[in-house]
Order: sequence, then C-alpha cells, then structure tokens
Amino acid sequence: LDVGFRTAGVIYTEYDARAARYPPARAAQLTAALIESARSIPGVTSVALTSHVPLHGGVRWSAVRLVDEPGPLTQQHAIVSIVSPEYFATLGIPFVSGRSFDPGIPSAIISEGLARRFWPGHVPHGKAVSLPGLDVPRTIVGVVRDAANAAIWRDKELAIYLPVEPSTDPRDLQVVVHTSGDPALVNRVLAGRAAVLAPDLRFA
Repeated sequence: LDVGFRTAGVIYTEYDARAARYPPARAAQLTAALIESARSIPGVTSVALTSHVPLHGGVRWSAVRLVDEPGPLTQQHAIVSIVSPEYFATLGIPFVSGRSFDPGIPSAIISEGLARRFWPGHVPHGKAVSLPGLDVPRTIVGVVRDAANAAIWRDKELAIYLPVEPSTDPRDLQVVVHTSGDPALVNRVLAGRAAVLAPDLRFA
C-alpha cells in the first residue's frame, strides 16, 4: 500500500516515560542519549523525534483556523504532529514545496491535502494559521506529501506538523530511525542500549 511514507528500514522506540513517572528533565536526558546512541549505530542514516508514530494510534486532532483571511472555509480539523526537522527525511516524506521549519519564526508545515482544502490552486507559504492552545499563530513555510497517520483504510488524513520546541514535553516524544542496513539488527542494538540508559523503563 502507498501510505505516503517509507516503511522499509524504519524502526522506532516505544516506551512511556510519563507512566514511569519520569520528570521532564530526566525524559529529555534519555531522549538526547537515545538520539546520540542511534546515530552512532553503523548503517543509520537519519534519526528524528515525533509525538506520533504513523499508524500507531494516539493521534491528536485539532481545529486549524485561518488567520485574518475571509472566505467560505476558515477552519478545518487536521492531525497535529510535533516533529523534529529530520522527521520528513527519516520517513521519506517529500516536500511538495517550501522548506523545513524556520527557527526564526513560529512556523508550521502542512500536508498537500490541507493546503488544497484551504488554498486551492495557490501556494500557502507565508499564510498564517492558529491552533487551540498555541499562544501565537504559525506561518506556513512548507508543504509535504500526504501521508497516512491514523489509518490505512481511508483517504490520507489532513495534517499539520509543528516543530519540537523548548516548551515541548519530552515525555510525549518517540525516536524514529532509518537505516540502510538490517533493521532487525539495529533494533536489537538500540533496544539493548536503551535498556542500559533506562533499566527501569520497558521498551517494546
């Protein structure tokens, strides 16, 4: 099936630091150590963070609203994922237009389906959207290919991607890895290293 992202050679961590009562600082240290460890494994080509592993449940839907734009459609529900800039390369999700997150402004990347819904026939770069719970609007800097996030038995869902920021709770993030080698081997190595870093956590 064409799910819109790469599955071959992709592995991910699965653990619940929140259920283990990790404070945010300890979870952040574990995440950083896992990323550094994963990057050192031979064959690993990219490592990323995400709040939602595609097709793995627990998706977050939110209302996405246009800012200061009149029109027949000013609000649309979409799946929200918080990701690091390496996420799209790790899962092989290509950019249709634009670029990755801009560290100088509150930015966002959207799926091509959401772009078509809000701005049919137009390039949305520089347009602003707001989401509940965010203090400031987000400027659209890039559009990526549609990808299945919640389910494979229906059309690919509309999506908006926000960057990992200092305010992001590290207990809500998982590590995703792409390797050009044997993913089963990389998975065993990473799981073993993770167990050493956090022996009190259960890694699936």
